[in-house]
Amino acid sequence: MAARVLEPEGAGFTEAELALLRALPLMKAESALLALDELHGHFDVGEDRGEIGQIVYAYGMFRGLHSAYAVLGAEFLDADGRPLSEQPGFGVVTLADGGFKARSEVDLP
Repeated sequence: MAARVLEPEGAGFTEAELALLRALPLMKAESALLALDELHGHFDVGEDRGEIGQIVYAYGMFRGLHSAYAVLGAEFLDADGRPLSEQPGFGVVTLADGGFKARSEVDLP
């Protein structure tokens, strides 16, 4: 949802949060080192260690799970059994290749 903010610099995010927003789209094979460079100035600083590893791991799990769901044609459900895609604010569809597309651009069954 943070990526949908039109002007992240004016949205009140901390410098570390902005660095994370800049790094997430870079977390793919051809730009992974750029993503790590973006994170290094804000995470794993001082006595805090392992933060970058946690970010990369969590993002990988997120992408992998959404990719698997896309391939299977499965959806996340809320506590009442309704698909999250039917709820307001759920504006992204994960494609079979792991990419994302605006929900308004995809014909859903």
